[in-house]
Amino acid sequence: DNKYLFGNLSLNSLNEISNIVEYYKKYLNEQISKGLVDRESLTITQGKKIRKIIEILNNEFSKNGILELVSNYINKDYLVTGCSIEMSVPTSKWWKNTYNNSSPDLWYTHVDQSFITPKSIIYLSDVNETNGPTSFFPGAIEDMEINFLQNLIGRCVAKIGSKKSSKLFGYYKTDTDKKFNSEKLMSHFNKLPDYLKFEAHIGWYIKKNSNLEGYLKKKEIKFIGKKGSFVVFDGAQIFHRGGLIEKDK
Repeated sequence: DNKYLFGNLSLNSLNEISNIVEYYKKYLNEQISKGLVDRESLTITQGKKIRKIIEILNNEFSKNGILELVSNYINKDYLVTGCSIEMSVPTSKWWKNTYNNSSPDLWYTHVDQSFITPKSIIYLSDVNETNGPTSFFPGAIEDMEINFLQNLIGRCVAKIGSKKSSKLFGYYKTDTDKKFNSEKLMSHFNKLPDYLKFEAHIGWYIKKNSNLEGYLKKKEIKFIGKKGSFVVFDGAQIFHRGGLIEKDK
């Protein structure tokens, strides 16, 4: 009903994963020392050790009922099929935006594009208010009464002109990955009737001191947890954000 569920890994699974992650810490810290702090530079998604983590998680989530729960929720059999190790640091800038006096309290709040790809986030260090807790905004998307067409448009509008084969390739180009920083795209988007308007990454464009800012800040639930805490959630059906670091890692 809430679209998310908190839990804790068993000690054995946590220790196994932590030992694997130790292997990558030197590499990640070297990336940071070189100033390579964009998300891609501090994320590892492939390799034998990643496949081992996937195996550990499938065993863990099979034993504790998570796979059954997710399968029943989606009405299709599910397994963990992908995994990334990610380090977040305060010098990263990818999640920041200065568009139109936007609210920093809500940057990166979004829903995911895929309707059939639930997620899990597992903390591999203690996470508090300042070192990047994942946040959820339960009930917000329902309160906004996003209709079917808005749901579709909002998840693909930022892709317009993104392929080199498109006649619009480069037309809405910006100096960031935030397509709505393009005044052209925003202008054209605002010509749509209200019943078609929605943008999945809404958090980058919510203005300071707006009614929507106040509403979402009241809705926010921060996932604070010790090493080994996890959340499983339906990213397509609940606004969420994570990894916004003020200090530490």
